[in-house]
Amino acid sequence: MDYDKVGKNLSELIDDRKINRIITESIQEIKLCKSSLWQYLISIIISIIISSTISFSTKTISLFLDYVDSINEVILVLLGVVFGAYSIFQALLGKSVLKYLIEDKKNILKRSNRTFINLIILYVYGIVGNILIKSCLKVIPSGFLLIKDNNFVSNLIALILIGIYSTVMLLLIFETITFAVNLYKMFCMYNTITALEIIDEEDEEEK
Repeated sequence: MDYDKVGKNLSELIDDRKINRIITESIQEIKLCKSSLWQYLISIIISIIISSTISFSTKTISLFLDYVDSINEVILVLLGVVFGAYSIFQALLGKSVLKYLIEDKKNILKRSNRTFINLIILYVYGIVGNILIKSCLKVIPSGFLLIKDNNFVSNLIALILIGIYSTVMLLLIFETITFAVNLYKMFCMYNTITALEIIDEEDEEEK
């Protein structure tokens, strides 16, 4: 056992950051980087299609309200799924699995823990933001124009605003894939180690 590596991994698992720092740093989960480039590309492409459809419609307000409702429902479901899945994994952690995880060079347990808390915080951001947006949309009349007597410019501004909103929400949703992949890797470790323990037990019984 590499005690230096284990010691380093264990020290990294102890998250002594203050709550305001944890909340602030959670936004970095969806920052643009090489590994998240595909998420940005897909999110922007989908957002352009959706925002174009909504902003140049005669029912922009009602369509956008329905879209916000749909996004909020997805985030609520993902919040429950992520919380439940990680809770199950933590309950399954045994000594052998934990030992393997803390010896892992990439410290996948630390990354998964950070991704978990960051996602939970971002989901809460998304839900609160959606509630505020819905509250504002419900008091806006259906024929409201951002620029009076200029339908095209109003639609263009709406396209940009809806596009930004949609991109951020889709990035948040796609980030769940990263969490799922990390969790999947740990489940694979758990299954492998458990299988090896069963084989060892059977070998001892045969002896």
